[in-house]
Amino acid sequence: MITSYNRAVSAAGSNTEAESPRALRVYFGAFMGPAEDSPVVRAWKEAAALDRFGIHQVVDDPERADLILFVDLHLSKDWRLRALLEHGLVREFPEKVMAYDERDIPWGALPGLYCCMPQRHFKAAHQKACSYYVPVHLPEEMRAVKPDCLFSFMGMRSHPVRGPILALRHHRSIVEDTSGFNFCDRSDPVAYDRQKARYLSTMTRSKFVLCPRGAGTASIRLFETLAAGRVPVIVSDAWVPPEGPPWDKFCLRISEREAKSIPARLEAAEVHYPEMAALSHQVHELWFSKPVIFHRMISKCAVLLPAAGRVKRPRGGLRYAELELREAFHKGRNSLRRLLRAAGVGVGLP
Repeated sequence: MITSYNRAVSAAGSNTEAESPRALRVYFGAFMGPAEDSPVVRAWKEAAALDRFGIHQVVDDPERADLILFVDLHLSKDWRLRALLEHGLVREFPEKVMAYDERDIPWGALPGLYCCMPQRHFKAAHQKACSYYVPVHLPEEMRAVKPDCLFSFMGMRSHPVRGPILALRHHRSIVEDTSGFNFCDRSDPVAYDRQKARYLSTMTRSKFVLCPRGAGTASIRLFETLAAGRVPVIVSDAWVPPEGPPWDKFCLRISEREAKSIPARLEAAEVHYPEMAALSHQVHELWFSKPVIFHRMISKCAVLLPAAGRVKRPRGGLRYAELELREAFHKGRNSLRRLLRAAGVGVGLP
């Protein structure tokens, strides 16, 4: 199984994680409800069932497990994760507990996998950068579309850097502000499917897909772009890339302050599009696709396992203080908004 992957290593990056430090027996934990009822746990188990490597094993008994990985942090509204830190498995087996955290604004309560931990708060000794746990899959016919646009971006104004990006203009571009549409809201299935189809169509029509940061440093569109075999343009100064893929060979990273230069820089890079696009999809298949995502994630945990048991104090550290101030600011602003609204003023309050 692993041999076929190794043939592509020279092009798509080091495959060292294929030979994990050790094979792990993994128990998927949940703290927002029973693990056996968790749709997130179910999704991780489905990914494990598709695993092509066959090195790591899922078990249903935490005592037998080498690794207990909590996977539902993004379902909690408490950024302090009190319920997680007080969970019985965390207290009983601290030496083998880790977390997968895809929240836009995470606090590193436990060692583990982080999608959006900002670079200045990233602790390599007990954190690994990772992709999102739900692998992206696009039909072959979508990748076969011949792109007619130089670049595109469809997204909300969820971060200041997106303002200059939404102001970009080029005769071979599609740039659209979708702030009026929430991709997390599926209350209107017809509208959702229509907008999603337009989003995917625009992506496949584009040689380069702009992937600016939003509320978090990472963006799911980066991995959608890889699955589509297009070239991602990453605009996120604080994003920490997952180890393994040779990111500088198949994508472009442009600093946030240089966003206005994107059209000119993509015109200059267009000559390299064919080989970059081919490598982009190859990297997706090797590192982030359905048959490999379970192995890649758990192998990262295997490297970190010696750090397990170093649970951070519920209060402490620069990141904690930063998030606490942020929470207080938002609560205060929301309270002021409610008071002004009750008084009949403050309609324009941000």
